[in-house]
Amino acid sequence: RYELFYHLVDFSLQGSGNYMAFVERIRPVIVSMYNGDTAKAEEVINLSVHFQKYINTGEIHQSIAEYLR
Repeated sequence: RYELFYHLVDFSLQGSGNYMAFVERIRPVIVSMYNGDTAKAEEVINLSVHFQKYINTGEIHQSIAEYLR
């Protein structure tokens, strides 16, 4: 988890790139956090993408609706 936060802070301070570039950068860290379970890691990554879209546009995807109640 420290590695994830390192990438988050580093990416934020660079000030360049988009969210999908960040996701690609942290994908191996997320997979590692879920002990190589790529299906679970992809589920979490997909949720993060939908949350980012919600933050940017206000659009609520059905996969995140339960978390916004």
